[in-house]
Amino acid sequence: MEGTDSNIQTMGKEELIKAVIAKHEQYIATYTAEFEQLAKTVDTRNSELESGVKKSTEADVSQKEIAEEKKNMYADAVIKELEALKESLGSVSQDDVSRNRKDIEKIIAEVKDFNSQKKDDTFEDKEKLYNAAADDIEGLDTDAGKAKEIRANLDNAFEACKVLYGILEDENAKKAQMKAAAEAAAQKSPAEAKSDAKRYEWLGRRILSHKDALEYWKGI
Repeated sequence: MEGTDSNIQTMGKEELIKAVIAKHEQYIATYTAEFEQLAKTVDTRNSELESGVKKSTEADVSQKEIAEEKKNMYADAVIKELEALKESLGSVSQDDVSRNRKDIEKIIAEVKDFNSQKKDDTFEDKEKLYNAAADDIEGLDTDAGKAKEIRANLDNAFEACKVLYGILEDENAKKAQMKAAAEAAAQKSPAEAKSDAKRYEWLGRRILSHKDALEYWKGI
């Protein structure tokens, strides 16, 4: 009987702990949802949130620079290879050689346009230029190995371009969110803004408190 009583007590304790853990998890989820919503409008310039946002922005800038450098490096390699190929043709005026020279010049122009960064350029614009250059490289009258090497560098430039435009898209989305948040905050009265700020800070403290409690109960 003692063994049975002990099992019942143990099960009761486990169920109790599970219930407490579930309660804390529910509070964390509820408070976090409200906290994140308020974070869009509350003035958090003096909070730790500013530091996190700043670090995120700095990371985006760093990744953008790396992607742009990779794109430039591979695109420059393509152009140099094409120019060397063009130079190897010399000044022969035979029709097939002349045609090949013009094809190379066309690809160089496409790659330069692809690698330039105009303000209104979209990823779709870059993709069209990449596809055009890739198709033209395939049609070049040159050694298959050389064409493959040129195409590989172009592909690498395009992959870096995709990463770059992905970062730019994220940046634009963040700017739009910040603008919307600023507009929403501007529409609130000072009293409402102050109330939201207090609620925001309270939620932050409660979330941390429940996380500490959750960690404790999970460790039992």
